[in-house]
Amino acid sequence: MDATQPVVMTEERPTDAALVQSVRVGDRDAFGALARRWHGRVARVCLGMTGNAEDAEDLHHDALVEAYIKLPQLRDGARFAQWLAAIARNLGRMKLRERVVPVEDVYAVMAARTGSDLHAHEQLAVEYARLSRPHRTALALHYWEGMSYEQIATLLDIPIGTVMSRLHRARAELRERMRRRPDEQEQEMTTPDEFVEEVQAEIDILNEMFQDAKQPVERLSVILEKAPERVVELLALAEGHQLAGRLGGLVSSLGSGPYIACLLAETAEEALLRTMGRMLRWVDKPGFGVVLDGALSPDTDTDTDKRHRARVVLRGWIASDPGAGGGGWRAYWLVERLHGDAATPEQRAELLLDLMSASEHASSRNLLTEYLLCDVETAFPLLMGRFRAGENRAVFHALARTGARFCRELLADLDGSSDAEAARALEALATVGRSREPVDSKWVKRPVADLALRQRGVDSGAPYSREGLDDLTLREVSVAIRRHLDASDPALRAAAVRACRAVAADGVVDTLLACASDRDAGPRIEAIIGLGELGGAETVDTLARAKRSDDARERNAANQALGHQQSREIAAIVARLEQHPTDMPDEEARLVHEPRRWKGERAREWLKSSDFRSDPRPPEPAAGAKPRRGRHQPSETSRERLSKVRGDGDPLFHVSIEAAVRALPEIRPYAERELTYLIAQAVGDYSTTRRRLVMDKSSAIMRRERGVYELTEHGATVWRIERHIAERYLHDA
Repeated sequence: MDATQPVVMTEERPTDAALVQSVRVGDRDAFGALARRWHGRVARVCLGMTGNAEDAEDLHHDALVEAYIKLPQLRDGARFAQWLAAIARNLGRMKLRERVVPVEDVYAVMAARTGSDLHAHEQLAVEYARLSRPHRTALALHYWEGMSYEQIATLLDIPIGTVMSRLHRARAELRERMRRRPDEQEQEMTTPDEFVEEVQAEIDILNEMFQDAKQPVERLSVILEKAPERVVELLALAEGHQLAGRLGGLVSSLGSGPYIACLLAETAEEALLRTMGRMLRWVDKPGFGVVLDGALSPDTDTDTDKRHRARVVLRGWIASDPGAGGGGWRAYWLVERLHGDAATPEQRAELLLDLMSASEHASSRNLLTEYLLCDVETAFPLLMGRFRAGENRAVFHALARTGARFCRELLADLDGSSDAEAARALEALATVGRSREPVDSKWVKRPVADLALRQRGVDSGAPYSREGLDDLTLREVSVAIRRHLDASDPALRAAAVRACRAVAADGVVDTLLACASDRDAGPRIEAIIGLGELGGAETVDTLARAKRSDDARERNAANQALGHQQSREIAAIVARLEQHPTDMPDEEARLVHEPRRWKGERAREWLKSSDFRSDPRPPEPAAGAKPRRGRHQPSETSRERLSKVRGDGDPLFHVSIEAAVRALPEIRPYAERELTYLIAQAVGDYSTTRRRLVMDKSSAIMRRERGVYELTEHGATVWRIERHIAERYLHDA
């Protein structure tokens, strides 16, 4: 060996047999090492049997827990991987037998096509269940019943050619499904470390439960199936081991209703009720309905405690739910239940207010807010009561959506109020002003419910149309704000300046110019920011003086304001170029080609759509550099095709499931061409939106079969709620 060559030290990896022996003597981490080592192999086995990542993870989890329990039965630790895969297959077969699919018949009839590969038989049974009903029927009659083409045609009253076509397509589809590798879905599964941690957490619970017990250890799913009342004990244990999601999935697989009812009746501690709320994210609709029933139970002595517990659970759920869409479709379950409930409007509004305040996700909170404001006459007094009691910003933003109605209440509150109360009212008026759709927005004339949907995922008050704040109210608001510009408290004057610039009534620039000379820095800085947002050339001298201020905050505000001034200059240039595209002096060209300075929707829209360059010749790329590609301009053919699909539609959204559902006029089947036309009126990327309608297996909005789309039960729920909001949101505000 060369003396200069470094010696590489390697540490031998322990064998499976050594790890198995370590587990037997109490080494918890050794089992985790085995699970990680063979994660990919067992995951592929489970995917092959279940056909989707979600069910495969459940099967994989159960197989590992079962292997841990039965580890004393393993004679040869070196064969751990084969033994674990066999356990996964056995558990998978048990799950398959619970399905309607005639698995044994599939095995028997198609064995000749798949040989003796048991894994292929299992995959075939799963893929057969995914075929359309006509294709499954044709295969069953021909292969299982042994009927000829003519006999099938007579039985089904269809042409022989149709029978032959269905059989051909069914075989081709099965062949294609069998050809695909299961690892196409493997990337969707939880990473090995996260997955193994969940498995070990369940094992820890089982060790804790059966530490002194004489009966044999069993998996959690088996325990729950044999003794449903033990779900209360498991909930307490799951809290310490972060297994609320696992427990929610288990009770759903067993029929969640009785388990959730037991938990609601037997659990009194608020911490456990909040854990139960987090568990609701994985609970199916019947179990979710049990909690909603409790939250809306009658106001009697016997039901008060039950209602309180159910509402604690719901608050725990909404605080952890990922949002109104995707995994958060349960927000629609809640609204659907309220929509058809016999509870009084006040009871429904109170529950919605509780959950709005508890929600930490904008999409869920805004959905509840929009539904609440469909009955603004009931909601507004309750919202004002909570606002005056100091409730959180969810209430604040909901009120801001009501525009003039909220402003009139605030104006009444300003009369004779303390400085602190007046400052709060002025901040509220500023929020109302900022929530208006900008006057130069091309969407300003759109229905207010559409504007709210466009902002559903935004953590702020949704905008409303200009009609939501009439000119008379706007003048009254402006007068009330200006009365506080001379207040003795500088904080109150600063709040008045902020409100003044947010409402932006007539004469606002002159008012801000005067405030820029205020004796205190706070109001001056607010005025300078406002001049940057609203002022023109007449404000430049004032801003230039502010740049020389001794106060660093004031100098920074002046620099930002001057940047806004230049942005508006660019926007003016753009407006002229729309009329005279070739008339642009060099200085204006320099400004236009500094995109980071662009502000304002109109300027951005023009820049995106324009292929204008001051120099028609693109710069030569450096040696060896790849040439830069400009913005793609659709061809004339593409524009014509889009015009045929969309007609004169002007979509408000790029991709939006909710907007697409709103675009459907009724609950019925839609041919693909008709569905595409309707979606294209609401969203720009109609192709992606159409795919997303059918993508999610667990909560798909639509199902597609042979080019025809139909709303699922869940999709019909979303449609009813979204249509109700579109028709009633702020209807009488």
